[in-house]
Amino acid sequence: MTPVISSGNSKMGKVYNISLPPIKTCMFKGCRKECYALKSYRAWPTVRVAWDRNLELYKLDPYSYFKYIADFCVAKPSMKLFRWNVGGDIPDRCYYMGMCSVASECPGVPFLCFTKNTDIVRLQRPSNLRIVASAWPDTHLDLTLDGHRAEMSNWLAMVGDSAPIAWVALKGAKGKAAIAYEEVRKTQKSTKCKGKCEECGLCWWLTPGQSVVFDQH
Repeated sequence: MTPVISSGNSKMGKVYNISLPPIKTCMFKGCRKECYALKSYRAWPTVRVAWDRNLELYKLDPYSYFKYIADFCVAKPSMKLFRWNVGGDIPDRCYYMGMCSVASECPGVPFLCFTKNTDIVRLQRPSNLRIVASAWPDTHLDLTLDGHRAEMSNWLAMVGDSAPIAWVALKGAKGKAAIAYEEVRKTQKSTKCKGKCEECGLCWWLTPGQSVVFDQH
């Protein structure tokens, strides 16, 4: 049994990617009600089986898991982009080190991953592995409604100059935390996502200080 690598989807176009199950690999709870990956995971049995299988194989044998991904990328010299975790997040530091290993073995392939884990974004990585900090109103473990603006500032400070940021344009932000999030987001200079990653590829080349905004989906 081998990991399941997808050749793309309707939003990204032909961009190879590998995913893990949401919730099981995500350490933050604030976005669960709106999680698009969770919707796909619940709606499509084949997706659920594939993402669960990837996590199981990683836990059983991390070395073989990442070696398969590296060999897959090497075998496709025309590969332009690769994305980690369309669904799920980086479950632990060991997984992150495996991602770095794959990127080092495939220097000609640009790799991308979004994460809400601010510990991960501060770690060193190969230059062809782009880690983007994913913002959400309740990204903070110690968020309080009275201190929501301070908490958002603290989160931005933790990200610092370690990674670019991905924002979500919430549909009718509700609650103090969501409203504060939208206020902060609008102060950032960001590029709006146009979809079709295969044609754009912007996120693979974002640098710290830059950010991108996605419509909530």
